[in-house]
Amino acid sequence: MDRKAANSVITAFISRIEKELGEAASIAKAARVCAKGGNTPKAIKIVMDIEDPARRAADMMKAILLIRHELLGDGPD
Repeated sequence: MDRKAANSVITAFISRIEKELGEAASIAKAARVCAKGGNTPKAIKIVMDIEDPARRAADMMKAILLIRHELLGDGPD
C-alpha cells in the first residue's frame, strides 16, 4: 500500500474512531444524568452500552497500527 492510500484509509479510520468515541461520550452523559437523578441502577445499565463503541474504536486503532507497522514499515514513535 502506498503512503497516499494508507493516509486515506487511516484518515477514514480516525473519523470512525471520532464517531465511536462521540457515541460513547453521549452514552456516558445519559448515564450521568440518570445517576445524578438518583437512578443509579439505570445509570449502570446505560453505561454498560459504552462497551461496543469503545471496542469498535479500539479495533480501528489496532487497524491503524497494523497499517503503519505491517504495510508502511513504520515503527513506533
